[in-house]
Amino acid sequence: MDHADRCRAQADECHRLMLLSQSGAEATILTSLTRSWKMIANQTDRYVAIMKKEAAQRGQ
Repeated sequence: MDHADRCRAQADECHRLMLLSQSGAEATILTSLTRSWKMIANQTDRYVAIMKKEAAQRGQ
């Protein structure tokens, strides 16, 4: 499992916990965490793509 996939798994877990939350404050925090994990996963994907592109360019 790569880093972005692990971040998405964390996002899924936060979302699952949010659905079980006992208060609005808890749900709000877990929703924010879900969003943050997804953003980190997306940024990780972009970083990996840039690194692969640069490595391919160096290899030419």
